[in-house]
Amino acid sequence: MITEAILLQSVKGDLIVPRFLGTEDASWLSKLIEEFARFDGKPRRELLQRLKEPYPFEALPAKVTLATQALKQMLWNENRPLPLRPKLVRQALFTAAHMSKCKETALTNVANAFASSPDELNQQLFSDLGPER
Repeated sequence: MITEAILLQSVKGDLIVPRFLGTEDASWLSKLIEEFARFDGKPRRELLQRLKEPYPFEALPAKVTLATQALKQMLWNENRPLPLRPKLVRQALFTAAHMSKCKETALTNVANAFASSPDELNQQLFSDLGPER
C-alpha cells in the first residue's frame, strides 16, 4: 500500500523532486532503469509484458510502483515526434497495395517515396498507437 509519507516531494523551479527515494534505493533503481533501457526502440507492449514478471531485485513494492510510474511518464512522451507519420504511411501503403496487388512491390515503392527502407517502414507502420510507441 502506498502511504502519504512515501509521496513526499519538493519542488525546485520546474522540477518535482521525489523524496521517497534515498541513497539506499540506488542499487535497485539502477536495475529498474536498465530494464527500461533494454526495451529502448522496441514496442511499448514488450516492456509492459516484461514489467508483469518478477523484478531482478528486492525493493519495497510501493517504491518500485512509484518509480516505474515516474519512468513511464518521463520516457513515454506522447508528444515526441515520430520518424515517419504513421497515418500517412498507412494510407499510402494501403493505396499502393490495392493498386499493385503485390505487398512487396507496394512496400518497396512506399518506402522509397518516404526515403526509408521497407524494414523501417514496417517497424513504424503502427508506431502512433499506444502499445507500439
